[in-house]
Amino acid sequence: MIRIRRELSQLRADNAAKVPPAVSARVTAALRSAPRPAVHSIARPKLSRAQSVGLLTGLGAAALATVVGAHMLADDSSPESPARPTASKITVSGPPFPLSNDELRAALDTPPDLGPLSNAHRRGSCLAGLGYSPGSEVLGGRQLAAFGRSAVLMLLPGQTAGEVRAVVVEPGCTDAHTALLAETSLHR
Repeated sequence: MIRIRRELSQLRADNAAKVPPAVSARVTAALRSAPRPAVHSIARPKLSRAQSVGLLTGLGAAALATVVGAHMLADDSSPESPARPTASKITVSGPPFPLSNDELRAALDTPPDLGPLSNAHRRGSCLAGLGYSPGSEVLGGRQLAAFGRSAVLMLLPGQTAGEVRAVVVEPGCTDAHTALLAETSLHR
């Protein structure tokens, strides 16, 4: 470190002799006579008329948005119900059940013919997917064509005494894919 200072001092001494004293005097005089700039002032260009209008418009829009937003947050009144129908008011009826109540009652009096769902494991999987216990008793049923495809009718006990739930499913019904085509209930 000391060596670097010594070399810099020597370099300065060598260069000082090369600058003519008249030039040094003029540079020093010019620096001393120059006006001193204010230390903390920052020179800013003035805004044009268009910039001023844009600035005022932007500030006004921000103030208006603040007022409207505060009003909307403070407003606790509920919106009026629309005149047109809403999703909560629309009811959709499914296709009609493919069998009449008389045909369903007749299926209760014959032994069940469940086709592929005659297998207890497959039937249990289907019943579980439909929300029934896999071991639910099947009161009756048969294979049929419904809605243009092969189907299986199963008659199951309902929620109350005397109620029978009739479900029509595709033959490949499983707990993951119930393939429910129609459902209804009837009383014995």
